[in-house]
Amino acid sequence: MAKVPQYTQDKLASSIMPVVVDNSAAQLTGHLKGNVDKIADTTFKLAAEKQKEVDAINAKIKNVNDTLTAYDRSIAIENEMYDIIEEEKANNINNPQLAVKNVEARGRELIATRMAELDNTTDIAVKEKMAGIITNSFRGKLSELHTWQVGQDTANAQGKIDSMINGLMTRASKSGSLETLAECLNFDNYIDANGNPLSDSIKMAYGNKGVKEIQKAKENIAESYIMGLLDRKTPNQVNAVLDSGALDSIISPEKKLSLKKMAKTMATAQTAQARTNNLLSAYNIRENATILASEGKYTPSMYAADKKALKAIGAKDSTIGALLTQFTKSEKIAKKENFKKNQQIAHDKVTKEWARISGKSGKISPNAELEDILKFQNLVEENREYFTGEQYDNYMIKLNKSRVKRVKDMRTDIFGRPQGTLKGDDNYSKGYTQIYKFAQTNYKGDDAKRLDAINNMTGEFVKRAERAEAQTGKPLTEAQMQSIVKGVTTRQTQRTNPHLQNIPKNGQLFKDKSSGRVYRIYPDGRREVVK
Repeated sequence: MAKVPQYTQDKLASSIMPVVVDNSAAQLTGHLKGNVDKIADTTFKLAAEKQKEVDAINAKIKNVNDTLTAYDRSIAIENEMYDIIEEEKANNINNPQLAVKNVEARGRELIATRMAELDNTTDIAVKEKMAGIITNSFRGKLSELHTWQVGQDTANAQGKIDSMINGLMTRASKSGSLETLAECLNFDNYIDANGNPLSDSIKMAYGNKGVKEIQKAKENIAESYIMGLLDRKTPNQVNAVLDSGALDSIISPEKKLSLKKMAKTMATAQTAQARTNNLLSAYNIRENATILASEGKYTPSMYAADKKALKAIGAKDSTIGALLTQFTKSEKIAKKENFKKNQQIAHDKVTKEWARISGKSGKISPNAELEDILKFQNLVEENREYFTGEQYDNYMIKLNKSRVKRVKDMRTDIFGRPQGTLKGDDNYSKGYTQIYKFAQTNYKGDDAKRLDAINNMTGEFVKRAERAEAQTGKPLTEAQMQSIVKGVTTRQTQRTNPHLQNIPKNGQLFKDKSSGRVYRIYPDGRREVVK
């Protein structure tokens, strides 16, 4: 017989037995519901706490991103700030205070402008962070700039002090006066407008080294004074100053000894030079007497003058007659042969150069440049002693027509550009152009004088230019050309105005009686109004 399950038995029994209420299921349901609520509350709480953690992490991540964005965008503004600072430092190196002031003003304006340019898409947090970063950076840069200002002010002050000391050294070296030296050495007691001695400013500029710098400066000034005396070849005055003890507190014993040795060496050299000069003078007197006697031009009055001159320098005069007799025929022959040798060399040079600039017709080639003609002219003149008068004149006649033709052909266009024989970019052509313009300006209306002046100046220009090229071994430079042109035009001005030849290089003062004005006239004819 099959077994009935307990649940079925109970159900069957209930249908035949009195009904008894069973609430166990409800109790179970209520129990489960309570547990579910507890679980839900717990879950919600855990979720809320987790959300807080997530929010906190997100907030941190956002803060980091905002910070990085702020730094990234601030770098460009900081770079602009750096450029402003470097620009102001460079432009106001001698006025650091102004540099700081300008940076402060431009920096604030830059920050305000760049912050205002941020669009509405920029997070407010990023803007705030940028403002903080840039402000702190600007504050730090200003602090660094103030430090630079102090250092630069100090350096500028030291530079000014060094410049002043160099000026005092120069003044002392050019003066032989002890009063001037004393005035230069007293520089630290100079009083400024506020009544403070200069030593205070020096000590402030150099700090703890101020006293040593003053002492060092005085030593350099004193040494410059002594070296100036030596430069002017007055060793006895050097010894007198050093032996007086006036500089003992300024110049060290070692330096003093070194300077005295220099003075002694110079004095010894001067004595030796004096003896050498006397020997050379005696030799020149005797040599001149010998040459004049050989030419039959040595008169008794010359002999008496030579005896007196020899006696003045401590040389014996008895040798003059002996030297005259020693001028033998062989020496005359040797001189004659040497002359012939040099004459042949000169003829060969001139002949070779003539072949270069002349044509088959025996005349100067039409293609020969003015420069070549002038060089040939100078060559002939330099060797004139080796040519007869007829030979020299023959060359000059050949040269004259071609030279004058080319000089007359000198011209420039309305823009001042060289034409004709002036045309060319080389420094010779440029020199001719300047000489031509000088003659045009200074000899207007007188063609004869103008052509003569151009001829004189171009010939001298080429001569000096060749000499300059020979000395350097290089082609004529622009600077050399300018210097030579100035020289030849000055010489031409003096040739036209002989009174200018005696005027010193630095000029001479003249007063115009009619106007009462005072002018400074220079050797090249320039004049400046003095008062």
